[in-house]
Amino acid sequence: MKIQNGRWVNNQGEALTTPEEHNKFQDTLVRVKSFSKDKGLTYKKIQVLFNILSTNNTMDNALTSVLSMDNKQLKRLF
Repeated sequence: MKIQNGRWVNNQGEALTTPEEHNKFQDTLVRVKSFSKDKGLTYKKIQVLFNILSTNNTMDNALTSVLSMDNKQLKRLF
């Protein structure tokens, strides 16, 4: 999801119409609000948070694994 012309749209640039899209939007919005702790966020910061926090369990687990690695482990990945 992204903000386009001042409104939220799906990855194809179309309005959110399905119940699944609305549920995903609401779930991610709750995560963004919780993460931001009522700080004033710019459009760009909200977009970045939405991209980070709109992941599935598989992506969450992968991010957690990478974030727990030290520099030596990270360098071996590349």
